[in-house]
Amino acid sequence: MKKRITYLLAIVTLVISACYKDEGNYEYNMPEVPKVTTLDTVYSVFVGDSLIINPGISSQKGTEDLTYDWKIAIPEKLSHESYTGNPLRMIFGLGPKRYYARLTITDTTNGMKYFHDFAIDGKTAFSTGMVVLTDEAGTARLSFIKPNGDVQARLYEAMHGEPLPGKPLQLVPVAQAYNPANINSYWIFTSGADNPGVQLDANTMQRKQRVKDNFFVPPATVQIGSMQSSFFGVITGIVNGKLYAGTTSTWDQNPLYGMFGLSTPGDYELSDKFIFNFNPGTFAGYYIGFHKIKKQFLRFNLYGAPNFFGTDYNVLGDAFDPKNTNMDLLHMEQINGNDVYAFMKAPVGTVYECKFGINFNGPFQITPISKKPFVQQDLITPSVKITASQTGIFYLAAGNKVYRYNPLNEELRALTTDFGSKDITMLKLTENDNTLIAGVEGKLYFLDVSTGKFGDVIRQVSGLPGSPVDIAIRK
Repeated sequence: MKKRITYLLAIVTLVISACYKDEGNYEYNMPEVPKVTTLDTVYSVFVGDSLIINPGISSQKGTEDLTYDWKIAIPEKLSHESYTGNPLRMIFGLGPKRYYARLTITDTTNGMKYFHDFAIDGKTAFSTGMVVLTDEAGTARLSFIKPNGDVQARLYEAMHGEPLPGKPLQLVPVAQAYNPANINSYWIFTSGADNPGVQLDANTMQRKQRVKDNFFVPPATVQIGSMQSSFFGVITGIVNGKLYAGTTSTWDQNPLYGMFGLSTPGDYELSDKFIFNFNPGTFAGYYIGFHKIKKQFLRFNLYGAPNFFGTDYNVLGDAFDPKNTNMDLLHMEQINGNDVYAFMKAPVGTVYECKFGINFNGPFQITPISKKPFVQQDLITPSVKITASQTGIFYLAAGNKVYRYNPLNEELRALTTDFGSKDITMLKLTENDNTLIAGVEGKLYFLDVSTGKFGDVIRQVSGLPGSPVDIAIRK
């Protein structure tokens, strides 16, 4: 037993002695990391053009023992494209969208790999510019304005050999699901046609489908009220007085994604004007519509599909009764997350400006704030063009004049621009509400409406066929 203890003590002593003598004087020879000097984070290339990426590699020991592998991910095909060598040289034949890529540099002397990520933006001639829907003597026309101001007029007819169906109503850009910055397609909606709308690929302007193709079971007739796009990359809005929303219950690359099923069930007949709020954080949304027969504001909740709640909401305030307005809705504008302005016409003909707040976060509540006759009655008609900034400033186009209206002090002031004798047919705010685009026959005016400005002309674009109805801008 004593011998065993002595033996163990000897081992422990040797271990302690070895540790004590270790002064930690080690030398590490880390392999040199090749330096990449000129690799950008994003490369832009037009489809069909050459793409050359030369990252510029340097190393003290030279680059003879380095190899280069490039992979470009194609998620819709669950695959990737691979290339070797430096620089990367290819004819870009992928689609017009953003692709994520990786350069892997391998040191063949030691097997070390170094990874560098970047992106490639595939573009077409339509990736940047403005798409304009116009009315030429009752016929819908689509034109494209290039960044330099050149106009490609009547683009749809030139590409498809036929005119757009019916009289133009609306142009709705639709983004990729969950990615609002990436426009995938445009919906063009019209009236007076059996199939009143088409969807175009935003990058090629090729037709994807007609509006009836977007229904699982299309109605006998389709009358479009108005439409909006949603965070899910589908369209939603009023068809035949009912609320529809594209299906989102499958993968967004599935051909059935975004199609219309049945309308939202309920006893209602909606006006063309509606408000749609969606919260990406909770994936919940709300619609505010107006029953044009019963003259009441209606509530719809969106949880996957819209659900009709009608007048099942609380009312706090007595400026007017949202459940029984006894007026016709002419226009409705949401200013920010809560405030809504409705311009309404009473049976005696008086036009009222009704302001109310909405609590979208529950319990759902409408708060009527004010009801007053509009300051200039003859301006508010069904044909007036109205848009509003997020700060609560309205712009109204009536005849050949555009007015700036502040509802807080009821100041109504004509903008300085002289449009001649041509009527304004379109208004659109852009550039963080600092630029107002006004459309007249054959032309667009870009007006400065930033703080202290009253419509000074920034630039003009001419050569459009007919009068502008709607516009979408892609940067």
